[in-house]
Amino acid sequence: MVGSCGAGVALAAALQSLSLPENEAYLRVAMTRHYWFLSEWRWYELIGIAAPLAILGRVAAVRQRDGNDARTETRTALARMAMVAGIAALTVAVPFARVGLASHLVARLQPLRIFQLVYVVMILAVGAELAERVLRRRTVRWVAAFAVLAVVMVVAERQTFPASPHIELRSKCNGMRQRTSGCRRYVDQANTPKDALLALDADYITKPGEDASASGRLPRGVRCRTTRRTAARLRSRRH
Repeated sequence: MVGSCGAGVALAAALQSLSLPENEAYLRVAMTRHYWFLSEWRWYELIGIAAPLAILGRVAAVRQRDGNDARTETRTALARMAMVAGIAALTVAVPFARVGLASHLVARLQPLRIFQLVYVVMILAVGAELAERVLRRRTVRWVAAFAVLAVVMVVAERQTFPASPHIELRSKCNGMRQRTSGCRRYVDQANTPKDALLALDADYITKPGEDASASGRLPRGVRCRTTRRTAARLRSRRH
């Protein structure tokens, strides 16, 4: 673990020392990406960093106590790998992904995205524990567990993205097509130059009726798909 953290810090320090200072305009843009900076995270997001590491540490400790067969060694190795990756990312992000630095090259690389892998391993480990110790071979228990998970996901998604259709029926899709027909007509006009570049305000996802994640990324809904189709059509016209 020490070696991985040290290598990560050394690489981040080298990148940071070689990067050029950013101008004022880019700094203003960088400050809108609060998810780059750990100091800007909310308290429950910080729990989302500490909790997976604690759970994986517990899984590794329990597996070591239960025995040393091949399955135990595999799960322990996975848990350790995810813990090392997460701690190494934190070791890099804390000193080199800060708001006050002259360059945000390391912050732009988003080292904490490695926690996507940490979460995958945590879900696998917790799922395995739940299956072995609680669910076992009881069909009713499995159905009940997945029903609870499905309800939680549906409720959370509807609260997070209230303006997006979660079940896209044909009638609703027709209505969305009508609302976005103006954009499509503009793009499909014959007099649009092949090398045309369309600009879209990055803050459009924060306007009423537009759904986005808490970090301001991954806009959902029909305008996201329209934007992607627009870019794809422009790329095809260039070729």
